[in-house]
This record gives sequence, structure tokens and C-alpha cells, in this order.
Amino acid sequence: MNANVDACFALLGRLKSLGITHCVISPGGRSTPLAYVANQLFEASVVIDERDAGFVALGLSASTGVAPIVITTSGSAPSHLYPAICEAFNSNLGIIVLSADHPHIERAAGGDQTINQVDLFGTHVRYSFDTKLASDISDKSYWFEISDNIFKTVSSDNINCGPAQLNIAFNKVLTPDGDESYSPGSFDIISEEAPEDSERDVGTILKNICIEIESIPNGVITLGRNHYMDISKIQNLSNILDWPIFADGNSNARYIDGVITSYDFMSRQNNFDEIAPSYVLQFGEPLISSTLTKRTNSYKMNVTAFKKFDDGRDPNLNISKSIINNDINFCLDVLIDTLNKNSTGFKNKVLAFQDDARNKIEILLSTNVNSEPNLFSEIGKILGGTSTSHENTRVANSEKRSHPNQSGEPLLNILLGNSMPVRYAERLWTYINSNTRVFSNRGTNGIDGSLSTATGIAIGSNSQTLAVLGDVTFAHDLGFLPHANKFAIKNDLNIIFVVIDNAGGAIFSHLPQSTNEYMKDLYNEIVKTDPEIDFNSVAKSFKCRTGHDLNDLKSALSSNNPGVDVIILKTEHYSGRDIMPLV
Repeated sequence: MNANVDACFALLGRLKSLGITHCVISPGGRSTPLAYVANQLFEASVVIDERDAGFVALGLSASTGVAPIVITTSGSAPSHLYPAICEAFNSNLGIIVLSADHPHIERAAGGDQTINQVDLFGTHVRYSFDTKLASDISDKSYWFEISDNIFKTVSSDNINCGPAQLNIAFNKVLTPDGDESYSPGSFDIISEEAPEDSERDVGTILKNICIEIESIPNGVITLGRNHYMDISKIQNLSNILDWPIFADGNSNARYIDGVITSYDFMSRQNNFDEIAPSYVLQFGEPLISSTLTKRTNSYKMNVTAFKKFDDGRDPNLNISKSIINNDINFCLDVLIDTLNKNSTGFKNKVLAFQDDARNKIEILLSTNVNSEPNLFSEIGKILGGTSTSHENTRVANSEKRSHPNQSGEPLLNILLGNSMPVRYAERLWTYINSNTRVFSNRGTNGIDGSLSTATGIAIGSNSQTLAVLGDVTFAHDLGFLPHANKFAIKNDLNIIFVVIDNAGGAIFSHLPQSTNEYMKDLYNEIVKTDPEIDFNSVAKSFKCRTGHDLNDLKSALSSNNPGVDVIILKTEHYSGRDIMPLV
């Protein structure tokens, strides 16, 4: 075994002993030692395109809570990871980028496949380090220290969790001398005491918040995207305060009895002032609804945000105070134990307001049965959601999904594409089963890498995965489709892509560009961006199964056959404009 491989065994063996399990490899010459070792130590997935490799890693991180490794060769290769790294940074998800590089002297000489890879991702990584020439380092402690620093950075327990880059210089001796195997037991974790949680001092602050809110009758609890808190504690807090819970479609909490899910439509009503809150306890990310945000911001109320990560994010510019603690459940326990029961009737008042709003939604949908919102409402009903009740309408035989979650129930992952799908789900999927996990790339809010992210989620969770995407989003990552099918079959998984084919970016039809007299002639060409792709033919050429209506979607969900199903649902591009209050 040569010096390069020895170095990789020290580095990667240490990361494995710390708990890293998955690796995504984009092949290349310079990175051969890393790929050779990683393939022995980890569950490795080979993805040719680095951009897609980054998003597969993103999906793995989101679904497992453990940072995966991404290995790239030198040159432009690591730069293609940038979109996924930006999303990971803004979503506080760990990804370990191992970018192979040339010796320092060759970089300066402008050799082949050399760019400046040092600090390539700038401020979008939490840790960046450029190593010495790997073959010159025989002391394993050098690699152990680097591994420990990386692991602390990408750990979900870190309030500054995020991606990290390690740029590793290799000489020209790239290939191993033999096929020696490796035993990970030789690199045990050096035991360290867990760092003291200084945030526990927050208990005093929390008790002061309790004094502040106990007498407020008309507050709300907002629950955004989160994967780190006990939903039952949120419900308990709601009962004590008698405040309603506004649960985002990404919160994975829409199965709670009495939860408020139609708040976007409610905030559009002229009489919304009747239930206007004066205080907000925000858990997880802010809600997607911009209408609600604008409406509530006009009341200039206090917003106290509870955050696991110290990311400094306040996209709505309305947070009065932030409580940052890596154990949100601890914060909830203090609030629950300190507050006295406060029965004001406010929660029931808001629930009654929601019932009225939902009736209006049903009327709008029933009179626009061919509309895009109605199509999305029907998808929600198939998945277990309905606009009128919390009745579970999951399709028959869905129990055939073979990979259970911790409660023993079959697990279904749903990835929502940005633009319209995530908004329709937010507004029309009023109930989502507790055995369903919802994901979306809302850190940067881009449309790139959705097929590869969904694949990473499927592999990481070992469960059936459904992605609901617009046609432009699907086209953006279309080149990954054959790889998704390959990975699905290899891992005995079913991945379903639902394509809302509305002939272009429907979200733009709700913006002034669509009707602006100076742009109307150019709208179709430069804004709408119709992919003009025969998705059915393309999917079949990539050996995917295809379908074209909601019955095909039901069948795919029930059969759970290994491989990829592509369900193409056509709808009118401008149909949503007929019921603007919904969109």
C-alpha cells in the first residue's frame, strides 16, 4: 500500500469511527486513492455528474441526520458542488467535501485540471482546510485532528452545523499497490467528554418569557421545517397557552388534531383582524406563506424564535429575540413546566375561522375542477390529506411499502419542488400522515438538483420516496433520471417522480411580468421557459415506468416496485390565475 492510500485510510477510517456512514463518489484520476478507500469503508454511491453528486449528498444528510462525504477529482469538478453546498449551508445540513488536488507547486504553474480550490466555497462552508502533500504525512495524528475538526463542524449537535471542505494534495502516484483490506477497528474514537451546554443557562431567559406571555390571550405558535423536536411537546404547549399551532407543510406536524393549516387563505380574508395574533412563538424555520407574514408584520407584534442553529437567519425581518439551543426539547420542557394553564377560547376561535375558510376553498375548487390547484388538492387526498377533514384517505394497500419507520409504520418520503409545488402543498394539503416525512430544499430555494436530492433521501432512509415537481424543475435535473433508476433498483427502492406538466414555470404567471405590456411579447420566450420535452418518451428511454393520471399515481404508491416511476400530469399553464386567492 502506498503513502497516498495510507493517508486516506487514516483520514476516512477516523471519520468512519466517528459515525460517518455514506459516501458519494464522482470518479476522477486525482481522487483515486480517496475513492479506493471510501468504497471499502462506506456505503458508496457513484455519481458521474458532480452537481448531482452534491444533491444526492444533500438528500442523504437531510434524511439521515448524518453528514455524508462527497469525493471529487481536481480542476472544475468541485466547483459543480456549489449549488448543493449553498443549500446545505442555508439549511444547516452537514456535508463533507473531499476535493482532491495537485501538489502546491503544480497549482502555481497552471497545470492541467488546476484551479484555485483553496476556500473554493468561500463563506458557504463552516470549515475549510488545505492539506500538506498527502504522501509527505506519515503521522496519523495529523489526519485524526483534521477529521475531528470536520466532524465537529458537520455534526447536527453543533449550533453552527454546516458543510465543510477538505482540499487534499496528492502527487502523481495515484493507484494502490495491492488490494489490502482495512479493519475500521484500528481507528477507534478517542473518548472526549461532551462539551458543556452553556445554553442551559437559557432556563432563566425562558422563565422570563413565560412571565411575558402567560397573560397574552391571542398568541400563536408557528412550526416550520424541522427535524429535531418532539411534536407532542409542541402540542402540549399549545394546550397550556390555548394558542393555535400554525404548522407549515414542511413541519411534519400536520397530523396533530386541531392544527391550523389553512392560515395562508385565512390571512387573505378581510376579517382576519378578528383573529390577529399579538405574539408569536416560532419553532423551526419561518412559515412559507408570504401573505401571512406581510399581514402579521403589519401588527408589529413580538416574535420569539427558538432555533437549534446559530445561523443568523431572519428572512422576514420580524424576529424580536432568538433563543439558540441545540436541544429545543429542553426549551419546551421549561416552558411547559413553568406556564400555568390559560383557557381563553382563542384556539377554538381560530379553528372556527379556519372551518369557514376551508368551506370557501372547497367552493373555489369545485367550480374550477380542471385547475392546477384542484389537481394538487387531489394529489394531497391520495397521500392522506384532504381539504375538509383529518380523515386518513391514504390509498389502499399502501402498507406494502416495506421499509418501516421507528414506530413500525411504513414510511413515505415526499420531496416538494420549489416554485408552485411547495406552495400548493402548503395551502391545500391540510393533513399529512404521521408516517410521512416532507422535505424541500428551502435553504436557498433553488430548483436545481431535485431528482438527485430525492434519490439521496430514498437511499438514506431506505424508504419509498415521492417527488412532486414542476416541469421546469424536472427538466433542470433530467440528466440524473437514469442514475436514479439505477440506484433505486440497486437498493430495492421505489422512487416516484410526479411531473406537473403545465408548459413552463407557472409561478411566473402570478408575477407582473406575465401581463406587463412591455414584456408580454417576450414572456413565453424568456420568462415562461416551456421545456418542450416529451417527458414520457424520455422516461421510457431511461427504462423508467410511466403514468399519466392520478390512478397511475395510486398504483405506483401501492405497488412499491423497485425502480423509478414517472407520473406526468398535464394541466393548463394559466389555470391557477382563475382562482388567484389560492395561489
